[in-house]
Amino acid sequence: DLHFAPTANAAAALRAENVPESAIHVTGNTVIDALLAARAKITASPALAPTIAPLKARFAGKRIIAVTAHRRENFGDGMRQIAAALGQLAGRGDH
Repeated sequence: DLHFAPTANAAAALRAENVPESAIHVTGNTVIDALLAARAKITASPALAPTIAPLKARFAGKRIIAVTAHRRENFGDGMRQIAAALGQLAGRGDH
């Protein structure tokens, strides 16, 4: 009865499937929303910047892959496959 879409594009896809507008609720993407909120706090409070500096130094010149794998469908074999793929990427040596 209710469809919660993380983005306007996801809501448009639901409309294309003839889901009634009254059943569609755009909720936002919690991971992206949290990232943007953290960036806004750091921008608004320069005193927070020194806590970020060690991370910048640690990862300077390195390529970074961010992975979220918390969904239920990733548990078990899915998580093992994700870990194996990340291991292959890390072992490529082109970083």
